[in-house]
Parts: sequence; structure tokens; C-alpha cells
Amino acid sequence: MKHSVVSSTGSYLPDIVISNEDLVQFSEEARKLVSDKTGVLARRASHDNECTSDLAVRAARSCLDKVGYSPKDIDA
Repeated sequence: MKHSVVSSTGSYLPDIVISNEDLVQFSEEARKLVSDKTGVLARRASHDNECTSDLAVRAARSCLDKVGYSPKDIDA
């Protein structure tokens, strides 16, 4: 029987940060309500030329780098 082990995790956050204050299309009361109810103070956005697969590749590379693996070390 084969076993698998999670030896690392990775993540990637896009570099564009959108704070609640940046959302001027919403009233100040609405922005405050969002932060009070959810705790969300900011969110991230990707560039127009980035796809979710680009974000996933960066997260995967982060994961592999933590344990010193290269993509060739992964058995598909």
C-alpha cells in the first residue's frame, strides 16, 4: 500500500492590495460594516495578465522551495 505525506505547503498572494478605504464606490458606513462583521480590512487582486493558474504555479514553487525540491522531483 502506498502512503503519501504532506511535507510542505505553499502560498502566494498577489501584490495589489485593495483596502476598504480604496472602495470609495461604497459608503463609509458600508465599508465599516464589512470590516466590523467580517474582519476583512483588505483584499488582494491579481494583475490583468495573471490567471489563477499563474498564482497556483507560484504557490507550488513556494511549496517546493521550502523543502528543496524541484518540479522534476515530483512523481506524477
